[in-house]
Amino acid sequence: MIGRNTAWRQGSLIKQGELGAVGIAGEGDTYAIVISHDCDIPHEKEEVVEVIVCRAVSPDKTMLGSRNPRKLHLKLEREGTEIFLELSFKSRVLVGKSDFSTKLSGPDHDFFLSEPEKRVLKQWLSARFGRPAYPNAFERHLQQKVGKKDTVERCIARFTEPVSEHVVAMFIGLDGDKNVELEDEPYCLSIFIVYSTEYDAVTARKECEALAETLRCFLVEQYGSPDVAEKICLENCAAIADNKITLADLMKVDQWRLEWLSLTDGDEDYVAIGHV
Repeated sequence: MIGRNTAWRQGSLIKQGELGAVGIAGEGDTYAIVISHDCDIPHEKEEVVEVIVCRAVSPDKTMLGSRNPRKLHLKLEREGTEIFLELSFKSRVLVGKSDFSTKLSGPDHDFFLSEPEKRVLKQWLSARFGRPAYPNAFERHLQQKVGKKDTVERCIARFTEPVSEHVVAMFIGLDGDKNVELEDEPYCLSIFIVYSTEYDAVTARKECEALAETLRCFLVEQYGSPDVAEKICLENCAAIADNKITLADLMKVDQWRLEWLSLTDGDEDYVAIGHV
């Protein structure tokens, strides 16, 4: 069995030449990455190690940084070059620990997963099961028709997608009404677009401030100004730098997952709002 001193970690790659030994088939661009928690890998009560079978791809900005809850383009480094792997939850595989200990010679150390990318992987994994739920009435309001085919949420997608590379996260607050089905009064909504200051902070600020203004005008157009709104009352919509948002701020809001940014992944019928 796998011992406490194992080199296997969450984010480790199985060597490509050993994939067949544990029943994983694929071509030359096929990889398998461990997603079990570090503590679960050697734990005596855990009988399997969970991995995701993935493939090398050209990076898509909508799949980076844990923006998409169903697919992730994760960056690994190898001999000074970068490789991006596409992870999908539907490609999860359980491998018995006995196979890990007897049929595999250890992780592929040719690949390096940086600490920021490790955090991205952890965020993406936790997002799948830790997302908050919002009232059905609130979600129905966001599915309000715009024209013949669009909905409010799909329009938000189109506004957001061009600047998504700068958006670290979007947070919303419902003024204490997150668990209440409101039928006769509006939800009081605040939106905070957190932008990255790591690269080109000036551009990120300008584009996210413009996005905030676009969303503000659009939502007021759809639901009315705060004094007359009957479904959603937009109280605030602002862009904020990632180094300015505080823990106190985060305790008052939930991350609003931008599933709609993944409309290019062939799953256009899937629309869910408010999922982390």
